[in-house]
Amino acid sequence: MLSSFLFRILQVNYCLGTMTCNASVTNSCGSGGVCNASSCFCSVGYVLNDAGLCEEPKTPLAYSAVASFCWLCFLLVLGKFLRLYVWIFQKLYLPASVIGGILGLIVLQVANLNKVVSKFISLNFTRGWYVFFYLYIS
Repeated sequence: MLSSFLFRILQVNYCLGTMTCNASVTNSCGSGGVCNASSCFCSVGYVLNDAGLCEEPKTPLAYSAVASFCWLCFLLVLGKFLRLYVWIFQKLYLPASVIGGILGLIVLQVANLNKVVSKFISLNFTRGWYVFFYLYIS
């Protein structure tokens, strides 16, 4: 009874991590982690990263929604200009949105080659696309 009560308190105040830790080593769970019986617990406000250490979460920039919308508008305008000036796109009857979407897909795939750039783009530009998909379709 007492152990389940203590676990509930720890569950509220700490986020249980999946990494096993060594209690004799300081900061074996990271700067925001606590080692308890070979399990890491992340303090409130910390998240478990890919390496299994507790760290402060990286939040998106304040203008990430605006930057995402501007990026999509830029791709649409670029697709329009390419359709106007490139003969093959005119003859294939490809709409500007399809051309811009293909260019955006290429940019995102090239950005995935570098892990730092990929994290930055996914955090600040593409994070909210799935939330507002109905706005982009209509």
